Amino acid sequence: AETLRDLFSSAAPDDDELAAFGVEINEDFAFFRSLGEPLETRSQYWQGRNQRMLRLALKMNDQAGRPVDPNQLAAAVYVHDVGMALLPLEVINNVSPLTEADLQQIREHPKIGFELLRYMKQWREAAYIVLQHQERMDGSGYPYGLKENEICEGAKIMAIVDAVDARTHERTHATKQQQALLRAAMEIGKHT
Repeated sequence: AETLRDLFSSAAPDDDELAAFGVEINEDFAFFRSLGEPLETRSQYWQGRNQRMLRLALKMNDQAGRPVDPNQLAAAVYVHDVGMALLPLEVINNVSPLTEADLQQIREHPKIGFELLRYMKQWREAAYIVLQHQERMDGSGYPYGLKENEICEGAKIMAIVDAVDARTHERTHATKQQQALLRAAMEIGKHT
């Protein structure tokens, strides 16, 4: 039986596990996966993050009856933070309050992953998941302040997965917020 610890493992899901979630391994997917690995080395806080997020996103999608194509969702997980990895290291690893200019750079990061994917017609859904993954149901997200039904289902899954990972694993700007998994799930449940 799968445990919460298994679900949040930083170990890469193997091809059989991905296939069980409906992901078909092809050359494009292999490329997206290969992009994700070196990006994680850009910050010590990102180690294993894509693997944890991928497994949780695919599991959530499965539990919801697969409203999002698993291939599109998996590609989006690997590409969603390409723009963050391209930010200056002093912004990525900053432990003091961010300046407005730093925050503006961070708010633009979804557009970079979107631009990477949007010209690949077969990955259009993944492109929009990446573009919208920081949007929030109440319109307080970025880059466009979209609300509720304006946000695609894949981006909604990514937002939840990103929030869970942020609350259960140390990050530069949130080291004091690291919480136990169950407590994080309960907190996120209050806001969804």
